[in-house]
Amino acid sequence: DSKGISIQLLRKFHNDQLALQTSIEHSHFEAILDICHATDNVKKIETLVQDLNNVLHTTRDFKTKETFSRFVLKWYASHKQYANVLNLGRYCEPELRALLIEDDKLRQYKYLNDIRDKRYEDARITLVDLTSKDVPQPLIDNTFMLSMAKLSSILSPMSSQKTKDDEAIDDAFVLVRAMEMLGYSPNHNIEPAGVIFDKAISNIKDGKDVDSRVKAAMCGLAIAEILEVHDERFPRKGCEETAARVWFECVNNEKELWRTIVTNQHLYSDDAIKQKMIDTFFFRVLNEYVMNSTEFDTDGVKKNEDLSFLRNEEVTKFVLKRPGIEGDLKHLLKVAAGLVVESD
Repeated sequence: DSKGISIQLLRKFHNDQLALQTSIEHSHFEAILDICHATDNVKKIETLVQDLNNVLHTTRDFKTKETFSRFVLKWYASHKQYANVLNLGRYCEPELRALLIEDDKLRQYKYLNDIRDKRYEDARITLVDLTSKDVPQPLIDNTFMLSMAKLSSILSPMSSQKTKDDEAIDDAFVLVRAMEMLGYSPNHNIEPAGVIFDKAISNIKDGKDVDSRVKAAMCGLAIAEILEVHDERFPRKGCEETAARVWFECVNNEKELWRTIVTNQHLYSDDAIKQKMIDTFFFRVLNEYVMNSTEFDTDGVKKNEDLSFLRNEEVTKFVLKRPGIEGDLKHLLKVAAGLVVESD
């Protein structure tokens, strides 16, 4: 590369300005980028990319055969200067859009360009794909991308139509909120639903106080609501058996208290028994869940399956079949749940 050697000599024995001018005159794309990068002169590159009348836009790189604009974008991408790629791409939009699709490392930034150009539907699709990939992603990054996906969905011309992607965004937000409520660090990678659920169960058992244990139970039930049930006759969301595990743990968390109530119920008045049940952890969680399970979407349809004890027959069956839930305790749990339903 005799031109390249000559330009290096100009830089060494004269100055960068003369070397840059010579590189432009002889369409030596790589030398232009090297000099501008070394002198922190991205503004010059911006000017050259915009100036379509410049000779640079009538030739191709002698090695790669790329146009000048495309060469510039690929050069910055290879140096991991993705912000410059997106910024300079404003002046060569077709080349930028093509590169954002072709380059695996750049593809994750495609949504930023789509949002900038108000292609909200494209941005939503890209963001849903990014957040659903089975690759490590910090909670804080995932939350940001989901927020951008939700915003893009709202701004999309198709926002009035509820899509599978919208449902996926809402379900992913459930997991994000659950991780936040369960105390995961913002830099902790997103965990699968099963791992988060197990953490919720652990916190129900070992939470530092009642409020944290209630939060853990609510997280577990929220996760149960979004789990797919693969039933050939009735495929649906809302896993009753998973929810039943939460309700059982709520009872099991105070098994000695419930045993005392069952054993000594003949010593208490009806009002006293009711008050003792109202004071239980099980009652508090159920009351909280029922109060927060009345959210509806824009069509007036309930957002998620109601997985509360007593109101959901399948959930109730699963709970009452658990070892340790026997005799009078079954009856008292139904009475306690009935008190919540009555006050709803």
